[in-house]
Amino acid sequence: MNIRIILIIIVIIIAVVFLTGCWNYKEINQFIIVSGLAIDYSSVDDLYIVTIELINVSGGIDEQEAMSGETFESKGVSIFDAIRNMIGKAGRRLYWSDAAVVIISESIARKGIISALDVVIRGLEIRSDIFLLISKEDTAAEVLYTRDLRRQKVISYHIEDILQSQEETSKYFRVPTWIFVKNLYSSEINPTCPGIKLVTYNNTTFHQIGETAVFKKDQLIGWLNDENTKYFLWITDNLKEGVYSMNLEYDSSYYDVVFEIFSNQTTKKAQYIDDVLTVIIDVQTIVNIDEVVVGPNASSNENIDALEKIIESHIKKKIENLIHIVQNKYNSDILGLGMTIKKDMPELWKNEIKPKWDTTFPKLNTEVNVNIKPRRSSLTLRTIRVQD
Repeated sequence: MNIRIILIIIVIIIAVVFLTGCWNYKEINQFIIVSGLAIDYSSVDDLYIVTIELINVSGGIDEQEAMSGETFESKGVSIFDAIRNMIGKAGRRLYWSDAAVVIISESIARKGIISALDVVIRGLEIRSDIFLLISKEDTAAEVLYTRDLRRQKVISYHIEDILQSQEETSKYFRVPTWIFVKNLYSSEINPTCPGIKLVTYNNTTFHQIGETAVFKKDQLIGWLNDENTKYFLWITDNLKEGVYSMNLEYDSSYYDVVFEIFSNQTTKKAQYIDDVLTVIIDVQTIVNIDEVVVGPNASSNENIDALEKIIESHIKKKIENLIHIVQNKYNSDILGLGMTIKKDMPELWKNEIKPKWDTTFPKLNTEVNVNIKPRRSSLTLRTIRVQD
């Protein structure tokens, strides 16, 4: 027999044996899909409480209309024990690969978040890019129990959609669990993640993501409010777009300026001169001035330049204030200043800075430079004024 034919037959046999089917194939009807989970702890029972949202598929043309969420709760001496106890309530084994969010109570985060994250990243078949949030409500479960049927019927996926809008809104910093865990292991940066709470307006309850949870190692030690979160995004170069309103002082008067951010680039550089270590933060932002209320006309070059300087000074002060809060109130390097020093001066970081970073960070010198460039002003350049 021709040697070529023999080789072809051998290849076909190998393909038939090894390349057909899935080695760990399982029937989908043996499982029920988990869209999200919330983790709480009851000090009264000394038990963990795990709340999960499961997907019910009713069928239909519209995918969103065909899916709805159903919430179950279970307790256990450990998180994994509580999850195993859930099987009896759900009726089938849980399928975790489509889970979108994990919400952890503030009380657990303050004691140490590793106990909750360990089972998520190691004990379950959950994707590492599942988003992490800290509940601003009394419990994390409240977030999954509260649903607005006029919106997406699966709450976890609705929350995921909000998080995916980070670039357009620039009001929070979405954090996949793998990034949070990576920062936990790092000595140059401390982790953060967004908070989530329930807001009622016109008798309708909404899920609102905002503020930033500040961690020192694995413990939640405080929050950045919405205002400071804005400048946290600026410093960490996570600001992409967004509309900002600022109340500024000009010529002994206060007025409101609204501008839209088109792009931003923030760079950090470390320098060591005369035994003084400094991290220089350079902010380059392109904006469009959309609205000026009771202030100078934006029609003349002189007023445009003046407005630029005022906005730059305002942002610079706000960024410096945030750095002061992070250094002195929390002593937690969530801004990645240590990473900058390590990148620019690896030997200095390793031999001198890293061993005493906890005491060096609060006294670290920083220099903030802000450069605002208006791309264009609005079609109507002159501020509307009422004549005397």
